[in-house]
Amino acid sequence: MQNSRPSDSLLYNLGTKTFFRACDVAEFGVDSRRLRRMVDAGSVERVARGLYRLADAELTERYTLAAVSARVPGAIVC
Repeated sequence: MQNSRPSDSLLYNLGTKTFFRACDVAEFGVDSRRLRRMVDAGSVERVARGLYRLADAELTERYTLAAVSARVPGAIVC
């Protein structure tokens, strides 16, 4: 079984934003099983169906806006 540390550094090295979708990291070779292991290890949190965030990411006052923007790319927030 793979250690979660290389997966953590992989996400940072890929420039993953605080919030991301599984398809965002799939293009870099992170499949659903590997993503699930990172969630189980605690390095990634599942925020909603299909939406994840880095566990150690700083929470800000614009947390909800960032989550919506990640969930619906191209969305306009007024």
